Amino acid sequence: MRLFVTGFGPFGKIEVNPSSDLARACGLPHEILEVSFQAVDRFLISEFKRSQFDGLLMIGVNARAKTMRLESQGFNACGFHPDVRGIVGNPIISEGGPKTKQSTLWRQEHFELPGFVRSYSAGRYLCNYALYRGLTELKQHRVGFLHVPLAETVSLSDQAERLQRLIAVLMADRSPR
Repeated sequence: MRLFVTGFGPFGKIEVNPSSDLARACGLPHEILEVSFQAVDRFLISEFKRSQFDGLLMIGVNARAKTMRLESQGFNACGFHPDVRGIVGNPIISEGGPKTKQSTLWRQEHFELPGFVRSYSAGRYLCNYALYRGLTELKQHRVGFLHVPLAETVSLSDQAERLQRLIAVLMADRSPR
């Protein structure tokens, strides 16, 4: 699989977003996105080089997470928390769209990897928005979202090691979408 990775920049009280450090250190093509609805849309619609990649792994921080969380689905709903530009997303991401969309990147064996858990809710903020929009825009690609904890909870070196194991399994997967 040809995989592209995204991370996010700082927002709110998160001055150093571990997702950006992990994306930079993963050894794959990557981009760090501003924590804004506009940046996510711009990347997914016009900047992502669709023909060069089979999969998209988006990484974001969840300050309450105790371990790395493989998000199994995105919800067609957004909360009322503004992004870094002060924009609040629409409560419904896609009018007429399905209530949920299942991640297309993960296989059952990914949920069983040590150091990861399966999550059934990517929240109601930008991470969920990115996952749902990614699954909507990139129907021919495998798309997934990984929530990571703060570096104070799980060290960046441990997270980077786990991410490398996950990437190795993903890259070896030759099954079609």
